[in-house]
Amino acid sequence: MVNKEPLKRIILEYQGVAAGLRMVPRAVGLTDGSGCVFVGLRRVGKSYLMCQLMAQMVGRGHQWKDFLYINFEDERLHGFDVDDFDTLMLCYGELFGVRPVLFLDEIQVITGWERFVRRLADQKYQVFVTGSNAKMLSGDIASTLGGRLMERRVYPFSFREALLAHGVAVDDNLPYSSPALLAREVDDYLAFGGMPDVVLAPKEAKRAVLSNQFNAIFFRDLVTRYGIRGESSLRTMVRKMAESVMQPLSYNRLAHVVSSAGQKIKVETISTYVDCLIETLLVFPMENMAASLGERVSVRKYYFADNGFVQLFVAMPDPHLLENLVACELHKRYGGDVYFYNHNVEVDFVVPSAGIAIQACYNMADEETFNRETRALVRLAECNEEIRQLFIITMSDDRTLAIDGRLITVRSLARWLLEQPV
Repeated sequence: MVNKEPLKRIILEYQGVAAGLRMVPRAVGLTDGSGCVFVGLRRVGKSYLMCQLMAQMVGRGHQWKDFLYINFEDERLHGFDVDDFDTLMLCYGELFGVRPVLFLDEIQVITGWERFVRRLADQKYQVFVTGSNAKMLSGDIASTLGGRLMERRVYPFSFREALLAHGVAVDDNLPYSSPALLAREVDDYLAFGGMPDVVLAPKEAKRAVLSNQFNAIFFRDLVTRYGIRGESSLRTMVRKMAESVMQPLSYNRLAHVVSSAGQKIKVETISTYVDCLIETLLVFPMENMAASLGERVSVRKYYFADNGFVQLFVAMPDPHLLENLVACELHKRYGGDVYFYNHNVEVDFVVPSAGIAIQACYNMADEETFNRETRALVRLAECNEEIRQLFIITMSDDRTLAIDGRLITVRSLARWLLEQPV
């Protein structure tokens, strides 16, 4: 049971912090009166997004005292459990005497939180919660909430948002009016990704910020949360996954790599570690569209939620970073309906629902590379009539190709990123 007086001080402190934050506005549309569950990787900007919502509500007539905002990873709340939520509401009522709008940050650390949120939603409170674990979107939790709150994934800054954070005005003429500036910005985004604190950091500090963020995810969201004892084995596996974002990996292959590094490990343990990485939202899997059902699960590609984390582990990163970034953008837009294709031909990405096939190719100047990338797309389209749009994403090429009666759009990374939904 938490004490009321310290809890009141924490409530007041968080109101002041939220009111004083400088924010980079992010695209989020919510219906007035609705609540929401925001889920995303640690440090991806969920807390800032909630503060943005508070500021918008203040602009529509609310006062800052109307908001009950708490981050449950605050060490002063150690020992807080589901029974203390009623005490939290009582403390707020004694302070302000009004019906609050609730903003409950990193709520996944409180076991049983969904029952409390369901009760408040049933009582017509407006509730916003955030979490850093994919289980926040699990069927069990969704069933308990009963559709009371909308679910939204929060991702790192899009390229457009990163440009705005750097003070770059974005319009349709940018590729033509400021090509040198755009080239520098896309190189920076490719190398360091879109984690908000990294985007806003000076270039010389970006790698250190990324390293600190990765360590926080590694130790707090993986090692501590899941009680993992083989820290060294897990780190070796993560490194191998970063080095292999362009290649399918099996559990057996990962177990062999980790064991070869002198850390004997079972395939079952590797499977558990991979599940933990996915639940933590650090990586997401992609299946082979052409594989059998069993192979789709056992042999997959793994991409990282942000390019910066790939760069921490890969010595020669450019092609890896390009493919990882394209994967992230497609995952953001299409979720689990993105596959790779490997059966007689190799195609990096296929989105069946949209009829799209995409190759990520850093440079197509070499004739052999050009032929490999274009012919694979054409052959896939010939054997699958659902594939209607063919793309190749490169670093600096923009043109349309006609190959064996098929049109292939070659698009530079910067232009393609600007065309994507925010």
